[in-house]
Amino acid sequence: MPEHITTHEDPAYTSKPPLRAIKLILAYDGSDFSGWQKQKNGRSIQEELEKALSMMHKHEVRVIGSARTDAGVHAMGQVAGFYTDIASIPADRFVLALNKLLPRDVRVLSSEEVKPDFHARFDASLRKYRYFLICGGTPDPFILRYAHFIPYYPDLSILNAMAFVALGEHDFSTFASAQDKSESRFRFISESVFFLERNLLVYQIAGNAFLWHQVRSLVGTYLELEKKAKDPGEAAVLMREVVESKDRSRAGPTAPACGLFLWNIEYGDRVHGHPRKQCNKKESRLADPISPVWEGIANPSMPMRADRYLSDIIKLMTRSQLKARNAHLFCNGVEVKFSHKLKSKDRLRLEWKEAPSEQIEPEAIPLEILYQDTDVYVIDKPQGMVTHPAAGNWHGTLANAVLWLDNEARQNIQIQDSSLISSPARAGIVHRLDKDTSGVIIIARTAAAQEFLSSQFREHKAKKEYFAIVSGVPPESKGRIGTWIARSPRDRKKFSVSEPGRGKHALTLYRVCRTWEVNSCIGDRSLDTASKGAKSFMYSLLALYPRTGRTHQLRVHCANIGCPILGDPIYGKKDGVFPEATLMLHAHRLKIGLPSRSEPSVFSSPFPTRFRDTIAYLDKHGHNIKATD
Repeated sequence: MPEHITTHEDPAYTSKPPLRAIKLILAYDGSDFSGWQKQKNGRSIQEELEKALSMMHKHEVRVIGSARTDAGVHAMGQVAGFYTDIASIPADRFVLALNKLLPRDVRVLSSEEVKPDFHARFDASLRKYRYFLICGGTPDPFILRYAHFIPYYPDLSILNAMAFVALGEHDFSTFASAQDKSESRFRFISESVFFLERNLLVYQIAGNAFLWHQVRSLVGTYLELEKKAKDPGEAAVLMREVVESKDRSRAGPTAPACGLFLWNIEYGDRVHGHPRKQCNKKESRLADPISPVWEGIANPSMPMRADRYLSDIIKLMTRSQLKARNAHLFCNGVEVKFSHKLKSKDRLRLEWKEAPSEQIEPEAIPLEILYQDTDVYVIDKPQGMVTHPAAGNWHGTLANAVLWLDNEARQNIQIQDSSLISSPARAGIVHRLDKDTSGVIIIARTAAAQEFLSSQFREHKAKKEYFAIVSGVPPESKGRIGTWIARSPRDRKKFSVSEPGRGKHALTLYRVCRTWEVNSCIGDRSLDTASKGAKSFMYSLLALYPRTGRTHQLRVHCANIGCPILGDPIYGKKDGVFPEATLMLHAHRLKIGLPSRSEPSVFSSPFPTRFRDTIAYLDKHGHNIKATD
């Protein structure tokens, strides 16, 4: 659906003498069409409409559409305009006349007379699209023609975090087809939101114009990044990087045409021909926040509070998000409170404020530096420190600390070559450790170093060794755990082993280093099971070697073999011997190439205090029953 804007006069609007200008609103099933625009080889909606009008008028009639939808794309509110010299047909009767001549997959919904200089395309001030998805389960075969099926349930909060990044004016080159010939790829997006409607997931986007394949490319990117992001904050960061890259290869695959609908066109003040000011980054941060809008028809099974309907039923946003974003709800055109009881077929409009995106601010936080040069820092990350700012953790992160560290270093030295300080994206973060995982992490200090390091992680050339204290004993002293991992359909904050083909393949090698047996009736601790009699607890120290880098991979794999990591609040249970334990997972060693060295370097972090204390207790009170090299 390219929006190539031209300025020449179209014959359809310069025929002499013009009599009446007619505006049509159309709906069509685009499955069997090559698109809106007439094609040499292929059936088009424009061609079918002009054919029907020409039969009525006994001469050729040209029509202009408001948007050029692609092959397979549908419409519920396409607008078309033409001139008629038939005075005997009232404007509103063109609906009946045309529907008798048009094929069944094209319908005229309304017709009206408009001012003589009306232009369906250039007068449009806003175009709105919807993309429909069927998620999980067995799809209805009658819906597949009009929605894209994905075999899992994506996290709605993560999708909306990314959708909000698209709001405002951006250069959307990342999401444009290579065939798009637009002079400018800046577009202004006034609405971008995901919501549930009946059994479908809907993405609604509105803007002044769109690039060729822009909406479908956005949807494909959202779905791709949703699998990688751990939370909405990280998702927003990833999406912002993709948008700012202006690199088509960074976007996800283009979503199929079947799910896309041109929903409606609005007309107001013309925007064509008036160049929009391109503000710099500083101005954009100080600009007024964007006011996103969602509209829909309520469909509760019984009268229900509006806040509950929005948060629990269609899952647009939580009640706390409604409050934090200063949201306003309109029901049937009247603003109402969120305690208002909604009934079936109530027309809803929700408006809220999205604050401008924040920059990562340097913060003076002490760090344990294992190694540093002009290209990298190697840090021993403590447990409890988040790697990168995200929702709920905008400050106190490793990224904040590294930026401050780098700023201080640059102030203390004289840089002869400015290329040496080209700033890397995301504060130089090239890989992550979970908040409660401690150990070795490498940070790039320049953009060139960041790409050098990132390529090694992408190509699985960087080698990592972790240690974990787990509950239980693995089935073998050495082994490999190869599974597929996907988001849990029951809890979107968790990942789980899935059937082959769903999610991503993950491979972990492991080695059992030590194993202990502890009796609940010995030791100087007050054990949860003491009152129930003697009970033995088994623990193992494992060396873990991930060959892939999936989210929560080691934690999921350990739990999958019946040995959850001690202190894991997500994949484990409260332990009888160590009820206060925190996550016993430590990134011990990293082998990776550095820009300044010809051979790979190895960096290691010693066991932290929580590991040493736990092992000391197990050695004192437990029976060491197994050990391997």
